[in-house]
Amino acid sequence: MQLAIFGSASGADETAIALFGNATLDLTLQPILADTTLTIAAIFGGVKVIVPPGARVATRGLALFGESRVKVQPGDGPTITIRNLALFGDIKIVEGQGSVPPTTRTGERIFPY
Repeated sequence: MQLAIFGSASGADETAIALFGNATLDLTLQPILADTTLTIAAIFGGVKVIVPPGARVATRGLALFGESRVKVQPGDGPTITIRNLALFGDIKIVEGQGSVPPTTRTGERIFPY
């Protein structure tokens, strides 16, 4: 779990809470083997989630006097479900830089990334 209170935190965990601070979850640092669920809360703070190229992102949550943005191109990789709460805060979900996952002779992508 990443916890930022009046500060900043970064890592690749499944939970991030930013309370008057900033947190970054970089999921490109570890392979995603299967569908996964993240829990994100930004309360008077901000959380940035960086997902691997080709991942599918589904969000569920509430933005109350805050904002939740997804800037990811749909892919055919594992689904990342993000449960979020943005209370006077900001949650940004972006696609990480990197190469496209390798393919087999038939054109199927090989996972994990």
